[in-house]
Amino acid sequence: MKTFRLLFILILFSGCHNESSLPNIVLILADDLGTDQVSSYGNAYYETPNIDRLSKEGMLFQQAYTAAAICSPTRASIMTGKHPVRFRLTDYLVGSSPKDKPLLPPDNWQKFLPLEEITIAEMLKKAGYETALFGKWHLSKEKIPPKSISHNPGKQGFDSSFVTYKPIRS
Repeated sequence: MKTFRLLFILILFSGCHNESSLPNIVLILADDLGTDQVSSYGNAYYETPNIDRLSKEGMLFQQAYTAAAICSPTRASIMTGKHPVRFRLTDYLVGSSPKDKPLLPPDNWQKFLPLEEITIAEMLKKAGYETALFGKWHLSKEKIPPKSISHNPGKQGFDSSFVTYKPIRS
């Protein structure tokens, strides 16, 4: 699988890399936003001028599928290029184990993105990029930021990060 990911990255850069600089890559992931809610995809009701401008200056994808219907596995898939079931991260990461919730995932399911997984940020760093993540990480055990988070973006290849955390409800 490592060969496939490396090949993907090389193909990604082969058409746009020149000797003087690397192209900028900005990936925006918006939870619960469908193409039917964005005017650049033909919606006449919602006005999305900033997204429209980005789509005119960048790439507009016409067909795309997520690896899961929920955020944590989808984010893990985007970060690693793997289907989430390959490392047993197939459910929303709850951050705690409430005793009054009978339908929690089994204990042997992954509850964070394993540090041994190679992420796209780690591959981009090897290619000479500076990497950053801003917003929702949602791939760690912790949902409230302690001083040192064990599975934070910095440990998965990001040079800079500003991560929002969802408070745990008791």
